[in-house]
Amino acid sequence: MLIALGIVIGNYFLNLSLFTYPSIIICYYAVMVFNENYKQKQLFVLVLIFTIVFGFIIMPAIAMSLSNQGKSSIYPYIFPVLMLFLRTVVSCSYWFIDHTTIIFLQLPLFLTGLEYGAILSYDLQSI
Repeated sequence: MLIALGIVIGNYFLNLSLFTYPSIIICYYAVMVFNENYKQKQLFVLVLIFTIVFGFIIMPAIAMSLSNQGKSSIYPYIFPVLMLFLRTVVSCSYWFIDHTTIIFLQLPLFLTGLEYGAILSYDLQSI
């Protein structure tokens, strides 16, 4: 909770809106740790971190490495497989958590935005 307090202060005074989501995750995780009914829902935090890292770091790194090798036309064929893997991980975690609330529904919206962002990054002629 103290880490989240520092993040919220940095967000408010330094206008760093990027820190909003980590503070939400930290506060939500703190509630789950001390509540016995939410023990299995701690998996959501791990899946959330995995999804964000996969979407913002790993997938762009794969796209950049393929474009550096001159194989940029391969990425549109690899992208659906990567998204299938990511959606399968999220679906399996929701099945294990066995509960859906508003915060749990943020991951499918993130994945949909990731798909639209990838589609919009290509021009119409290449599609």
